[in-house]
Amino acid sequence: MIISKCSILHFQVDWVYLRTLGESSCLITLATTLRLLAKRWLYLTEELKELDKTLDQLTRCAAKRILEQFGVDPQTAATLLAVAGDNPERPHSEGALASLCGVSPLEVSSGKTVRHRLKRGGNRHANNPLWTSLWFACGVIHGLGHMLHGEH
Repeated sequence: MIISKCSILHFQVDWVYLRTLGESSCLITLATTLRLLAKRWLYLTEELKELDKTLDQLTRCAAKRILEQFGVDPQTAATLLAVAGDNPERPHSEGALASLCGVSPLEVSSGKTVRHRLKRGGNRHANNPLWTSLWFACGVIHGLGHMLHGEH
C-alpha cells in the first residue's frame, strides 16, 4: 500500500497536502524521492517476475529431472546446473554431488571418538540451494505428519 501511494505521489497534486506540513524544500525532496523509489521498486518487481518466468522456462528445458525433485524450484535447479558446469555427467553419484557442492562429510575422529565435519572444498554457493530444499522438504513432511495425526 505504501509503495502504490508513493508511486502516484506528484508534486502538483499533493502540494496542498505538503503545504499543510510546511513549505520546506526537504518535504518536496522527500516526496520526490519517495515517488521515484516507489516507481523503481514497482519496475524491479515486474522485471523480477519476467526473469523468474524466463528462468523457469530455461530450467524446464535443461534440468527437468532436477525440477521434478520435491522442494526444488527453478533457482535451485539453475544454481545446481551452474555448479555442474558444461559437464552435467560430472556428479556421477550423490557423494560426488555432495563433494562438488561442499557438503560431503569428512571424518575427523581421534581415538575412540568418531566425529564428522563438512569438507570445505567444492562450490559453497551450491550449499544454500541444497539446504533450502532440504528444509522445505523437512518442513512440509513435518507439517504433513502433524496433519495426519490430528495435531495442530
